[in-house]
Formats: sequence, C-alpha cells, structure tokens
Amino acid sequence: MRTITLEEHISTPAFLEALARIQTDVSSPDFARVMHAKLLDIGDGRIADMDAAGIDMQILSLAGNGLDKLEPATATALARDTNDRLAAAVRAHPDRFAAFATLALLEPEKAAVEFERCVGQLGFKGALVNGTTNGLLLDDKRFTPIFEIAQALDVPIYLHPASPPGPVQQAYYDGLPGPLGFFSPPLVGDGMRRWECTACD
Repeated sequence: MRTITLEEHISTPAFLEALARIQTDVSSPDFARVMHAKLLDIGDGRIADMDAAGIDMQILSLAGNGLDKLEPATATALARDTNDRLAAAVRAHPDRFAAFATLALLEPEKAAVEFERCVGQLGFKGALVNGTTNGLLLDDKRFTPIFEIAQALDVPIYLHPASPPGPVQQAYYDGLPGPLGFFSPPLVGDGMRRWECTACD
C-alpha cells in the first residue's frame, strides 16, 4: 500500500516576493528563512524528506494564505505561474508528485478558466482553495463558476482550513472564557509567524 499525502505545500519566489511587499512584520526571520527554503524545494531535497518519512507521493499545492490580499490581477498572474511550476515538478517526478491547482478567487471567472486549464491540460487532480476569500465564504454566488468546473470535470476541491473570519468568531465565541484554539497561519498579510495554538499553553 502506498502512502499519499494531500496537504503538501510549496511556494514560489514570485509569490514570496509579492507577500513580502504586503507584510508589515516578520517576527521570526530565522524561522521564515528555513520555512521558505523548504517550501521552495520541489526537487531532490523534498524527495529525500519524503523517503525518510515513508511518503510515496505528495499532492503539491501552494501555501497560499495571503493570495487574496494581493491585487486581483497580480494574484491571477501568480496563480498561473505557480501552476506552471507545479506542472514542471510533476513532469520531472511523475511517480512522486501530483498537484492541486492554485486559484486566485478574487477573479472567479478567470480562476475557473485556470482551473479548467490545470485539469485538462496539465493533468492536475483538483484544486485547493482556502475556506474564505477576502472575508467571503465559499457559498457566495460569485464563486459558483469554480464549483461548476469541478463538477463538469469530476475533480475534487480541497478546502483548506483557516481561522474563521472576524464576524464569525464574534458571533460564536464572544464572551466565552479563555483563549480560543485557533492557529496563527504562517503566511498572512500581518507577517510570518510560527504556528501557535492559543489553547495549547
């Protein structure tokens, strides 16, 4: 039996550069350097780590927190560039890597076209999207084209977990005693941070 892991993130130089322009704080620069090096490696180093961990195949996807904080046209261009890089990694190591499409949901119609390209031309297995985009939940009607493509192509959309948006947190958790058990994401507009579970202290 093969071990195939799904949430295996990568990054790209262009994406990290774009994020750096909108981040106001990098509180752990040493951690960031190590993390970035790991995210950028979609070759021999990653495969060596996979071998050491007994992983036969990874389904690669962008560590994309922050994509929805960029200008829509920039996010769309970065998504396409990321998908081309993912496709190159899969072509180089087809027995070790497959990929989920990166979609810039700030421009849903263009994201749907890119989704179709990724599955139809690049052979991707589906797409990975965050649970919210710029504060909007995925049941917003503007995202319908994404799900129509998934249905037409019969491929999955992997919903990446994230902290609930502010209004949802307030509605559900305001007034409760003690810290909430949400994780601080490592790649967001307010800076690169370590994963921290506020309920684990």
